Amino acid sequence: MDMDIEKIVRTKRKTITLQITDNATLIVRAPFDVSDEKIMGVVFKHKKWIEQKRRDIEARDPKFSPKEFVDG
Repeated sequence: MDMDIEKIVRTKRKTITLQITDNATLIVRAPFDVSDEKIMGVVFKHKKWIEQKRRDIEARDPKFSPKEFVDG
């Protein structure tokens, strides 16, 4: 699995947050003054965790299954 970052959100915060969404994409939230190299360092440091969470999300049942209409 690769470490594609869907979006980097820069906010007024003190820490970096890694978020895996319901469709297994990675969103990084970081302070304004943190460099892209530092963000990539954090992402690669947590590579195993990110890969595990992505596998968990892809393995579970879909959130909404299509409705099936049956006679009766």
